[in-house]
Amino acid sequence: MRSISLGLMVLLGAACSATSDGTTATTPDSGTVTPQPDAGTTSDADADAGPSAPPVDTSSGRNVPDALAARVIGFYAIRSVVASIQDAPVIGKTPSVATATGVGEIKRAGTGLTITESGCHVDLSASSVVKPTVPDALPRSVPAVTYPFRLWEVGQSVKFVRDPVAAAIGVKLVDVENDPLPANGSDPRIWDQDLDGNPGVTVKMSGSLVTGDIFVVQRQRSLYTGELSTGDKLGGLLRDMSQQATVGATSDLLKQNVPTTPDPDVSKSTVTFVKLTMAYDCARVMSEAATLFPAK
Repeated sequence: MRSISLGLMVLLGAACSATSDGTTATTPDSGTVTPQPDAGTTSDADADAGPSAPPVDTSSGRNVPDALAARVIGFYAIRSVVASIQDAPVIGKTPSVATATGVGEIKRAGTGLTITESGCHVDLSASSVVKPTVPDALPRSVPAVTYPFRLWEVGQSVKFVRDPVAAAIGVKLVDVENDPLPANGSDPRIWDQDLDGNPGVTVKMSGSLVTGDIFVVQRQRSLYTGELSTGDKLGGLLRDMSQQATVGATSDLLKQNVPTTPDPDVSKSTVTFVKLTMAYDCARVMSEAATLFPAK
């Protein structure tokens, strides 16, 4: 079972849960990845992408022909959405959605492709009683991360996978993939990444139930799978495998852990890439966000 601080689901490129150990397992013989339950649990419902998540091709798209690569190389506005279910005291089970907007560039890397992503803005919706807010300084303080981007054709379709790469937020880890996150706020590895004078990174909470700040550290890790659609858009599903630990808060109530699981409808967690004619900074992508990502 995952747990997070009250009402909090932070997405900087991927949503983050608390101190669970979300993993995926590779099956070399089949060439697919299937979601596995969090460590220390026995319920399939706790798997990172939900029990009905499809397998992911782990072998295709590493050698991309020039003509195919030319169809996707360029600059993109990126929007990712992660849906989950929180079971908070008093409030009960409520849906939570984290929506992140950022920018990226797909380019050649040897015979394959990579994508470099940067975060700009995060919107969080959870209980109507508590409103979490992520200051823009938080996603914009995270250095750009470069990921393997695999691309291949299946019949008339063009499939893609953006493979996961771990990124540490608010904490300095020697082994970013495997080092444990801090257990408390006195851990010397914690640092004030968003430069607001508080440990780790800060999420603000307001509402009739509680108001204050939560200080967290994160290991972000997520997987995108999808295909190229018309109009130079790439779209598909997002599987979150992130971790989060609370290292402080301005209220004892905000230090509570709330059981959180992925929404059982895996189609609600998505990613969309919209191709741009040039590189955008955060100010421009946010000013054009309504046009780039029109409401459905």
